[in-house]
Amino acid sequence: MKTKSQNRSVEIDGSIGEGGGQILRSSLSLSAITGTPFRLINIRAGRKKPGLMRQHLTCVRAAAEICDAETTGAEIGSTELSFSPGAIRSSGAAFAVGTAGSVHLVFQTVLPILAHAPGASEITIAGGTHVIQAPCFEFIDEVFLPALRQLGLRAEVELERVGFFPAGGGIIRATVEPSSFSPFSFDGKQGKDVELSAEIASTAEIPDTVEKKEIRRVVSALGLDRDQIWTRAIGDSISPGNAVILRAAGPGVFPGTLTAAYAERGKPADRVAREAVWTMQRFLNSSAPVDEFLADQLLLPLALAGGGGYTTNALTPHFHSNVKTIRSFLPVKITTEQIDRLAYKVEVTH
Repeated sequence: MKTKSQNRSVEIDGSIGEGGGQILRSSLSLSAITGTPFRLINIRAGRKKPGLMRQHLTCVRAAAEICDAETTGAEIGSTELSFSPGAIRSSGAAFAVGTAGSVHLVFQTVLPILAHAPGASEITIAGGTHVIQAPCFEFIDEVFLPALRQLGLRAEVELERVGFFPAGGGIIRATVEPSSFSPFSFDGKQGKDVELSAEIASTAEIPDTVEKKEIRRVVSALGLDRDQIWTRAIGDSISPGNAVILRAAGPGVFPGTLTAAYAERGKPADRVAREAVWTMQRFLNSSAPVDEFLADQLLLPLALAGGGGYTTNALTPHFHSNVKTIRSFLPVKITTEQIDRLAYKVEVTH
C-alpha cells in the first residue's frame, strides 16, 4: 500500500494517550509502507525515562535499514525523531538490542514492512525474549502470527535462545515472505470449549520450591488437573529466569490467548503465578475471542488490509494511542462499540 504524497509529511506528538513506545513503532511501520516521512516529538513522554531507549533505537535503525530511510535524532535519550523512508528492500540482517529489551517489539515493527518487500527476508534479533511489558515468544508464535496469517501474512519465527532480564542474550530468527493483507473478522465467542493449560519454564538456577509454589497457585486458581500443567527446563539462557505461561485455546476462541509472568529478584513465587492468573481471568471473564493485547496489535494489519474487525475484552491506552497514530498515516475509520461490561466490538473500514 503506497499512499505517499511528495509534499506530505506527518508530525506526531509522542505524548498522546499513554505516551509510550507503541506510537514510535507504529509510526515507523506505516511510514516505511506508505512512503510518508514523519517527525515525532515528545517521544515516550508518558514514561519515567522519556526519550529513546536501546530497544526503541533498535526499532528505528532496523526500520531505517530495511527501507533505506534518512533519520535525525536517532540516538539514546532523544525526544525527537525525523524519519524519511526510501524504497523497501528484502533483508538478511541481524539486529541486536544490546540489553534485555524486547526482541518481539522490534520484530512487530519490521514485520509489516518486510511483508511489503519485493522478496523473502530472513532476519535475526537478539535481546530479551521473556521480559515484562512485552509479548513473550510463545505469544508471538502461538497467538499473534496465527492471527495475522488469517489476513494473508506469510511468516515464521523460531526461538534460538531464551533471554531473560537483566542480561537478555536471547535470539529469535524470523522468515517473512512478501504478503498481501486481506480483510478479516475474528468472529465467535468464548464458550465451554475453552481449553486451559499451564507451563512453568525455569533455568537450572531456580529452586524446585519456586516451581512447586507456582504450580499450586495455578492449579487452585484455575481448577486445572495435573495433566494440564507441565514444567520446562531452559538450559540455553545466559540469565537465570522463571516464567509462568498460561494458555487458553479452543475452536470457539480463536485465536485464543497466552499470558505470562516472570520471576524478579524479591518477588515471591506465589505473586508471579497470581500475575499470570489475573491476566488470564480478565480474558476468561469476557465472552470476547481477542484479548486486550492482541486487540492493539491487530489494528495496524487490519488497517493495511483495508478492513476487518474483532471483539475484545478491553480497550487499553495502547489501543487508543495506536488508533490516533494509524489515522495520521492512513485514511481509515476505526469504530468501537461496547457490547457489555467486558466486551467491545472494533471495526476497521476505509
